[in-house]
Amino acid sequence: MQELINQLPPELLPYKDKILATIKPVINIDLSKSDKLTIYSSKFGGKPYLPKEMDYPTKSDSTPLVLLAQINLADVAVNDQLPKQGILSFFIAGDDLYGLDFDNRLNQDDFRGLYFENIITDESQVWQDFSEIDKKIHTSEDYEIMWGDSDVGNFFIHPDDLKNKDFSKVLYNYDCY
Repeated sequence: MQELINQLPPELLPYKDKILATIKPVINIDLSKSDKLTIYSSKFGGKPYLPKEMDYPTKSDSTPLVLLAQINLADVAVNDQLPKQGILSFFIAGDDLYGLDFDNRLNQDDFRGLYFENIITDESQVWQDFSEIDKKIHTSEDYEIMWGDSDVGNFFIHPDDLKNKDFSKVLYNYDCY
């Protein structure tokens, strides 16, 4: 934090207190390619971690959702924002709106935020065969994630819901520039 203050131009120093009041915690994610990803790995795209007892996430019309991101929280730097363990996954629709409901951005009919606190390590009890899903969502191993023309997607959660590990009320939005 002090490093940020030291980088302020002299013209902004009179506003230091107001600037400090706007700072929010951030957890950076560094990406690197890997050929060794498992269903338990943090990743963008690919095959998700899902207990066998759970149905694969689908849109309101029963079309399978696409894994956007999966974060194994044991991989995340120590912080006081996120749970310390578990897997957090975000699924979106593979349509023009990427599952966004512009009238109700909390509506998870066509996107999903899922949190699995207790990870099942017995691989016979988690999804392994995605062949039927793959037939329905037509994805490629080499694809890029892009909202519109270099836009940005966001998932927001109220601090109380995060503290209670309730990801059923995640607000989803993407911005077009």
